[in-house]
Amino acid sequence: MATYSCASWTIAFDGDGALSLSRGGQNLKTRLVAIKNGVSPRNTQQQMFDLCLTERAGDSAELLDIQSEAERLTARAALGEGFELEYIFAPNGSLLEMTAVLRYDGKEPQRLRFLEWTVEGAEEKDYPRMELFGPGTMPCVDEPIDLHRRLDRWQSDNIIAHVATSAAPYNSSGVMGCYDAERRAVQATWFLSDFFACATDGLYRRGRLTRVSRITCPRMMRRGDEETIGRFVFLLDDCARDAAVRQVAESFKTAHWDKDNDEKALRAINLLEVFVGEKSNRTLINTFDELADKMEEIRDMGFNAIEVMPAFPWPSYSVVDFQNVPATYRDADGLRRLIERAHECGLKVVFDMVFHGPRDFTDPRLNAIRSPLLDAHPDWFARTEHGTFAKTYTRSFDLSNPNYQRYIADSMIYYLDEWRADGFRLDAQDWNFFPNWDETTGRMPYEMLLAGYRMMENIRARVLKEHPHAFFYTEARAPGAGNGHEYRYNYDYHWLYPSLCRVVDPRGMAPMVHNYGSENTMSWADAALWCAENAAIQPRGVVTMQQVDSHDSAEWSGYVGGQFNREAFGGACYEVLFTLAALLGGGMMALYTSYEGHEAYVSVVLKLRLNAPVFRYGDCRHTALSADDRKTACLFWTHEGDAAMFVGNLADEGKTVTVRLERGAYPADVSVRLRDMISGDALGDFAAGALEEGVMLHLAPFEKHIFDLERI
Repeated sequence: MATYSCASWTIAFDGDGALSLSRGGQNLKTRLVAIKNGVSPRNTQQQMFDLCLTERAGDSAELLDIQSEAERLTARAALGEGFELEYIFAPNGSLLEMTAVLRYDGKEPQRLRFLEWTVEGAEEKDYPRMELFGPGTMPCVDEPIDLHRRLDRWQSDNIIAHVATSAAPYNSSGVMGCYDAERRAVQATWFLSDFFACATDGLYRRGRLTRVSRITCPRMMRRGDEETIGRFVFLLDDCARDAAVRQVAESFKTAHWDKDNDEKALRAINLLEVFVGEKSNRTLINTFDELADKMEEIRDMGFNAIEVMPAFPWPSYSVVDFQNVPATYRDADGLRRLIERAHECGLKVVFDMVFHGPRDFTDPRLNAIRSPLLDAHPDWFARTEHGTFAKTYTRSFDLSNPNYQRYIADSMIYYLDEWRADGFRLDAQDWNFFPNWDETTGRMPYEMLLAGYRMMENIRARVLKEHPHAFFYTEARAPGAGNGHEYRYNYDYHWLYPSLCRVVDPRGMAPMVHNYGSENTMSWADAALWCAENAAIQPRGVVTMQQVDSHDSAEWSGYVGGQFNREAFGGACYEVLFTLAALLGGGMMALYTSYEGHEAYVSVVLKLRLNAPVFRYGDCRHTALSADDRKTACLFWTHEGDAAMFVGNLADEGKTVTVRLERGAYPADVSVRLRDMISGDALGDFAAGALEEGVMLHLAPFEKHIFDLERI
């Protein structure tokens, strides 16, 4: 075994070409294998993953050369089959970044599919001290959720089973590893790239904690070709868990996803999502004119923006032509009246835009027409390896095509100029997650994969030159969503609700977020920790839009007619969850009528978000307030000497709890009156220091309070 020093790291090359990375007594073993050729039998969204007859290169590799210079190590290894990998190691304290350059010198062209990335970490003998460490990564929901459960106590072999095809760092943070709670030591890995995504098959307990991931980098490799494959990041350190999270966050900052936006100004948005017509056998409202008549009512509830979706059921999320408003919304005159009325009431109007595919057939009975873009711009669409047009559920746009991108920008400017739009919600920008194998484009096949995010940086810059007030809102869950957007979706929070609460009607709950094995098993302390860690790794200047219901979540399970969370959890629990979402930090979104029967309460919470300075301008401390009860949710907010706290009972049973404030979170020598901002009732007067000792509260089932710490 060849061993080399690289700053505080030791890098060793095993005889079979695997890499051993060591620091401070901890060790990781990693390997990259090239997966090539084979066929994709399906022309569907899963074509990147439904591969068969593939070949492997690199299961046994040979070290060819190694050079060390100025705390930088470069090594070359032959993978066989004409492939060679160059590893470039750049240490930064407890972090080690590894850039991989793949080269090909074979005679016959090879179709590269992805790199299989395997990392072996903690050994089984150490599992009794180890807990899962994955900021922003959803744990497996097949069994009870406990962020501090030791690895030897899990029943599942794969402890992150539900993120298998989540493209990190766009729909998952991709951070995975373990934390030694006794020795205060962490080991974790992640991947950073703008072109390639890391889809993780699992984090397995196989003798050693083993991560198996795919770095998608599809292209043809011919003699002399090479490809640089992102940044693989390894963390080995002796530190507290929160210090490890900060190191992850600093690493993400180098990915240029931060934006120079005023987060606190952006956070002051309460957006109402609405569709006109029937969707999944449920109609929320019939016409734009009906909706226009409700603008004053919607404003008075506390909403300050509406999101207008294309007409349902047709064209739904199949594009006709963005600039053909009658075809997209079916009632252009009604839409114009709606926008005018919304603006009269002080509401911003957000247009919902879909990038992935066009309407591909005409049906006069449904007033549905085939998109003219299919014939006018065949070069805008991706091709499979077989030469056919690639499909999701319709023919798929190649979002890396510069002419298509120009069309999107032109369409946005058209909506801003002619329809007085204020912003855009961008649906599923990674839905077309497969390559364009059309070699006539002059672009690499992989350029299509994450183009929906990359293109927005250029589009956003062009649009803002003419309309500096415009804003962009993406359906994506993780740090990479910082590219070109002010707002991002929060589907990464939906699994928390059934994990924290009892589901009374499971018909509308999706298997990806709900399982009887994890239902109502998570403590609030763990949920607060997960929220705090997830918030810490998000890019600066990008605001998370929190929500309890959306047009998607209402139909995830396939239940005819869908189901709102007030129906799934019951109305009293829904109010607790709505308050929690509203106060987690970020913007707030609701789906029209999802709050039916709770309008008065929802209105109070929405107005507090906008009008109480502590929530509009302050900072949320997810873990600063705690209760001696697993099912009592607590949040603490501060702003320029003001403070507020949320306490909510997540259970259908009365209880007496003691709520404690973290020492130093608020000046201990200040006297405060706890006044409920919902009811106006005062709980009592306290020295703030007494809050550190604990305040006893009697909570009825699903009782909730938002307390102002009013100085006296």
